[in-house]
Amino acid sequence: MHHERTNTGALRIMKVWNLTALLSRIRNARRQVRCKMQKYVSTNFTIVTAYWNLGTFRKGKSLTYSKTLYMKWAASFQYMLNPLVVYTDSTEFRDLMQAYRNDLLCNTKIIYMNRTDIYAFRKIDEIKSVYKQPGYPKYYPNTVSPEYTAAQHAKFTVVADTYKRKLFTTRYYAWIDVGYFRDIANIQDYYVMVVPPDMDPKRLAYNFAKQHVRTADPITVFRNNLVWVGGGMFIGLGEVIDRFERFYQKAVDYFMNSKVMNSDQQVLYSIYTHKGRKALNPPVELQLYVPKLPHNSWFYLGFLCRKVIKGLHPVKIQTLCITASGN
Repeated sequence: MHHERTNTGALRIMKVWNLTALLSRIRNARRQVRCKMQKYVSTNFTIVTAYWNLGTFRKGKSLTYSKTLYMKWAASFQYMLNPLVVYTDSTEFRDLMQAYRNDLLCNTKIIYMNRTDIYAFRKIDEIKSVYKQPGYPKYYPNTVSPEYTAAQHAKFTVVADTYKRKLFTTRYYAWIDVGYFRDIANIQDYYVMVVPPDMDPKRLAYNFAKQHVRTADPITVFRNNLVWVGGGMFIGLGEVIDRFERFYQKAVDYFMNSKVMNSDQQVLYSIYTHKGRKALNPPVELQLYVPKLPHNSWFYLGFLCRKVIKGLHPVKIQTLCITASGN
């Protein structure tokens, strides 16, 4: 009996020792990875994103987007070795991003805020009045959800805010949608975003999507949901983005006064038509990157900027467990 109690006690001690040893291994491994990561963190390029809790909504003809889906897509930010600024009004998303960026907290700022503090979200009622016009075309969610429309226009505001507040002191800044790297959200490769080749510092870089007809009437662009560039990512010097943001919000108001509205993609298309240029005189030109295979053409620019860090891998707890048990 005494012998059995001794064996049981010894077994418990061994289990505690094994657990302590495993935790020590995990801490040491993560410390080593964090030290290596800091060597690769960009000092030239800050990434900005945002998630506003719009609930579940229809996208296009048959897709449904939800908070759960955006939280799944956000996993790609865990391995991004750039200064990252996240704006959100969701406590769940805030906490998730803090967990994802746990090893990069010194290169991460999470701004939890009321979205109505942003100018675009204070225009909801005006946008709604446009969409309520009899016969106004319905494109889900662009011309159905005023909140979604406002979220698209808010991109420029949050990037300019990041620059003006000097949250990180890099030269270049980029907006990137939460779901931009959705196709590789589960791939556990550390990567750094770099400024694309031949970037003109006087311009904003965008991903070319479809042909631009300069003679198009802006009214037609908005009502027919025409697209020229993909709005999922844009890149520029901080001061260029700041200058463009002030102009962009005025352009939105101009088109709203013409009783049309849609997403940022239609605003951008319309600004650079002949009529748009004449009425608005844009202070910044766009630099377009034309997609090449094999990537999804809508996300070409992001993949052009994305450089995987070879030899740097996340700590795999399962592997450490197997190694610990083998010892």
